[in-house]
Amino acid sequence: MKLVCAISTVMLLVAGFSAQAQSTHEHTMHDQFEDGHVTYEKVITPSQTFSIWVSINKVLVNYAKLQDLDAETISQIEGVGINAFTDKKPEDVFALVGEFSHVFVKYTGTETTSHGDNLSNLEETIVGTLMIGESEVLPSMVFARSLVVLDILMQSYVRQGVNGELLSPYFLVNDYENKVPSDVYALVDKAHKRLQVMINASGGE
Repeated sequence: MKLVCAISTVMLLVAGFSAQAQSTHEHTMHDQFEDGHVTYEKVITPSQTFSIWVSINKVLVNYAKLQDLDAETISQIEGVGINAFTDKKPEDVFALVGEFSHVFVKYTGTETTSHGDNLSNLEETIVGTLMIGESEVLPSMVFARSLVVLDILMQSYVRQGVNGELLSPYFLVNDYENKVPSDVYALVDKAHKRLQVMINASGGE
């Protein structure tokens, strides 16, 4: 099953979770969103967030190829491997996603989403509003934050002069089976390392 997602999904998540966040069971949560007429029910698990970070890693490599980087650096970025992690919880992934976001924004200077929302304000909304009534980070919160990162990355990618590439596939959410927070953490970590290679090659910190 594939769902087409865009940054507007984050707004639905924020609105839905601020009204009600339901309990989790084995990293699964059913969230209801009402637009006045229809109630939407989605199942948000680490599997969907894993798909977002598959896309982010793909875009990041393509973005690097549009930078003023030599072939050796590009090869190094493409060759970044994935480390195995265990016992990671949604809050661990949530924190690492936030760290990646802030480092990327500092590196690129992209401070707003495609809807014109200030990133720091949106981050605060996601972190604050979604935590209302909750004592822990839920998988759906990680999903929401990851979508913001994808949106920010795509903006920077497009600004580099993408020529005729179809971008919508990057926003397809594939239902990978049986993924857990540790799997998502590993992909975020991989993206973080790729970004760091770019920063180092550019003489940054």
